[in-house]
Amino acid sequence: MSANPRHQAAVARAAAVHSAHPVDVTTLPALTSRRADAAREVARRRMDDAIAERTKADAELSRQRATWATTERKIQTAERAVDEASARIAQLTEAADQVAVTLEELDVQRQATTDALRDATSRADELDSFATDVDDTVTALLEQRVTPPQERAALSARLDELSATASSCTVGAAALGSVAAALSNWAHALADDTAPIDPTAEALLSQLIQHEEDWERHAFGDLMGDPEVVAARSTLEQARTDLVELDSRALVGAAGNRAKQAIEAAHRRRTAIESQGGDADPAELQAAIEAEATALRHVGFDSMLDYRVTLSIGGSGALEQAQRATVLARIEQLESELEQTLRDTTALHATLRSDLDAVREEVDAWVGGAPTADRVAALRGSLVEPAEVATAREQLAQDRATLRADAAAITGDLATLDSERAEVEGRRSALFTKAGRADDDLDRAETTLADSQARLADLGVVLEQLRERSERAVDESDHATAEYDALTGRRYLDDDVDELRDGLLAEVTERCSSEDASGVVIDDPLGGLDDADARAVLDELCARTWPLPIVFISSRGKLLAQLRRKGDAVTPVDGRRRATGRRWFRRSDELESIAG
Repeated sequence: MSANPRHQAAVARAAAVHSAHPVDVTTLPALTSRRADAAREVARRRMDDAIAERTKADAELSRQRATWATTERKIQTAERAVDEASARIAQLTEAADQVAVTLEELDVQRQATTDALRDATSRADELDSFATDVDDTVTALLEQRVTPPQERAALSARLDELSATASSCTVGAAALGSVAAALSNWAHALADDTAPIDPTAEALLSQLIQHEEDWERHAFGDLMGDPEVVAARSTLEQARTDLVELDSRALVGAAGNRAKQAIEAAHRRRTAIESQGGDADPAELQAAIEAEATALRHVGFDSMLDYRVTLSIGGSGALEQAQRATVLARIEQLESELEQTLRDTTALHATLRSDLDAVREEVDAWVGGAPTADRVAALRGSLVEPAEVATAREQLAQDRATLRADAAAITGDLATLDSERAEVEGRRSALFTKAGRADDDLDRAETTLADSQARLADLGVVLEQLRERSERAVDESDHATAEYDALTGRRYLDDDVDELRDGLLAEVTERCSSEDASGVVIDDPLGGLDDADARAVLDELCARTWPLPIVFISSRGKLLAQLRRKGDAVTPVDGRRRATGRRWFRRSDELESIAG
């Protein structure tokens, strides 16, 4: 209850009007602050915990925000690293592309050089093959001292083939034309058996032919068949025949006349020719002189003078005797000559045989084999390379060397290209290595970037959770602080206020049921409550419908103002004012009469 006299007077007058004891704090449950103090302690601890959680959440949020900033910087660094690595890879790729172009150019050049080398090598091989064939053929002709006729014919045909090959060969050697001509000439010479042979074989051939001709001329060593012996024997036999014929003619007396006729005829022939003087034919005259001398010698005279002297002395018989003596002397001489001829021929045959055997042995040694029947053919098979063929082959060898030198030069060019290509390959390999490192750098940078972006995404979730946690902590802190503040500004808890409200409502309800009461006077039992709690109680009081007038006397203007706004359910009375005027009890006739 209020200590204000005016308030007390107002309460007394209102109680008197309504025949009721006022409802005040003494008639309601006692308020206590112990539960409020305990609640405030709990609220304070909750507030402290909420503030600590808020501080912790804010600190974690700040730390994660710092991590977020660090991660963003890492992302920026990683992005720069990715850009730098990508740019580096682009530069290296461009450089590698340029090197690839260079390699392609080198490959084209190398292919051209390889083709040139293949062509040069092919031409050199072709010329080598042709030259080898020529060398083999020439060697086959020359490697043995004797070339059999059938083989010689085959090799001659082979020379013709090589000549045709040389004419159609495409290697471009300068010597091919001369080689073709030389081989063709040699082939024709071999076919015509006019090919040159070895000088030694040629000398042996000449000796062999001469000795064999001599041996053949002397009847192959047959003494009686030797021409000299045959001639001597024939002359002797003729002389003996002449003697027989002379004797036969002498028996009939015809020998002298016949000799005389022969001599005279020969002499007349000579004289007739000589009589021609300068017009005479010398050959005819010489023949006539020799015929005369032969006729004279046949009878045994040396000249016409001897003949005439003998004829004049002895006549035809003297001629016969002279002729027979001559024949006998000739037969004797011829027999002596035949014996000498036989001795000489025997010695000659031995010499010829020895010389022939020596030559044949030398030939057999030269041809390098068993004695052959056709030594002449063997010697003719001992060929020698013609000078023109040797010259052509020398030129061919020079051309072969030139082609090989060209191929070697191209090989050197190819080696240079290969070296250059290896160097370029090395540069490309170095570029690939650098590109690989750049790729690794890019992978690491992208991995770092992805990790950082993933981390940032995770941090975003964490930050969002932390923000939510921080907001909840703030809300909880604010709520706990507000609750604490509310408890700190209030003396009582809601339960206390509820108990007071329920007690007030129960008391007013009970007073309204009293038979002798005309109204209920409430002497502000809410003085211990703050305005908000007091208004809450009044709201409940004004919200009900009461059977009796309810007067609420208070010295708190805010409560009185609230009651005035609530309507007619409860009549407010200001206990601080004097009891004059209708304002005090304007809603109650009884109070108005008391005021009067």
